[in-house]
Amino acid sequence: MGFYLTWFSSFESRQVDHIFYLEEDSLFEFSFGYERKIDAINNEDYIDEIIKYTQSNNIDVFEIKIPENIDFNLEEALNKLSTFLEENDITVGLLIEDPRYIDINKAILDKYGLFYPSFEEIVFLIKKSANRHLFSSDSAAVNGSIKAKSTKSLIKGSAPKEEETSRIRKKVPNRKGLKMNKPFCDILTQYMNEKGKNSVEVYSKGEITRQVFSKIYCDHNIVPKKDTVICLAIGLGLNYEETIDLLASAGYALSRSYVSDTIIMDCLKKGIFDIYKINTELARRYCPTLGYTRKNGKFF
Repeated sequence: MGFYLTWFSSFESRQVDHIFYLEEDSLFEFSFGYERKIDAINNEDYIDEIIKYTQSNNIDVFEIKIPENIDFNLEEALNKLSTFLEENDITVGLLIEDPRYIDINKAILDKYGLFYPSFEEIVFLIKKSANRHLFSSDSAAVNGSIKAKSTKSLIKGSAPKEEETSRIRKKVPNRKGLKMNKPFCDILTQYMNEKGKNSVEVYSKGEITRQVFSKIYCDHNIVPKKDTVICLAIGLGLNYEETIDLLASAGYALSRSYVSDTIIMDCLKKGIFDIYKINTELARRYCPTLGYTRKNGKFF
């Protein structure tokens, strides 16, 4: 699970297959290189419709474009999403076009515990990265007057090429057809006993909500998402080899083909098991961060 804020950048860096955005009073989904209109909605129903749609379609990793040019209640949106995250093993990213949006809404973002970089770091990365084409010019970034393209052009411009679409689809794991020799909750319990860890220690250190942990721990039919398994490994205090084994038990593996996986592998091999430090490295490369417990507010 995870809850983060980022800016328009490389589609493949974050491995996100579903992006939702509001345009001309309609909700759009951009998935696997294709755009489709979901429904005509009011601004105030934006987040509610996305939650409803993702639940009905079993989508557990997605990003939402934050409307910056219309009357949009950010705090209300974050409250709805954090409540949704509290009970569900999902990863939600919020997309912004202008990095200044972070400084303007810093108090609200902190209240809901989103992981985000500073405005200065974003500008530095934009200027240094391959994503320079998303903005009008380097001088615009320096002067603080960053001008982004339209939502459609930004999203479409970051999509994979047509020939890559089938390759990306093949890499998306099919959780429904997974057959495990042993329920994941039993494997989790075994590691907890071996490491002498109790439930509170695991979900606190792994930045997982108590409700989501309880479902994973008690339900023999649940297989958590890949990033949640990594959070559990961090909470358990597992080393690199043990983390790989835990991932394998849930049908996952880390791959050098993905930026986020490479960062996580390098951190674990270096003995970095602090989730905040790992998240810092992930955010610097436009990748989704791990975990969500809303440290800056009462969450449990």
